[in-house]
Amino acid sequence: MNSKLKQRLISPKFMTKFAVMYLIGSALMLGCAPLALLYGSFDDSLIYGFLLTLLPLSWFHTFFNKNYANSYFLKLTNRLHVIIFALGVLYLGFILLNRFL
Repeated sequence: MNSKLKQRLISPKFMTKFAVMYLIGSALMLGCAPLALLYGSFDDSLIYGFLLTLLPLSWFHTFFNKNYANSYFLKLTNRLHVIIFALGVLYLGFILLNRFL
């Protein structure tokens, strides 16, 4: 990849915008989780749980490149995606326990 393009893609301005989009998307996913439990079938809830668990995995590159985390939103997202991952795993556990116990 061209170094100028790579530098532009991982600029703090772009990463801050990406962090805001990530926070909005994860808040919507967490907010809709009870609806998937109430109105969805077992398969729908299970797929939603997998999506909720996979959402933070798109943000793991900031663990390896800490120099990009220089804005408030990036630091908040670094902390928050671990919480979202844990909530996704708990959601999947709740779905599976309700189904098989």
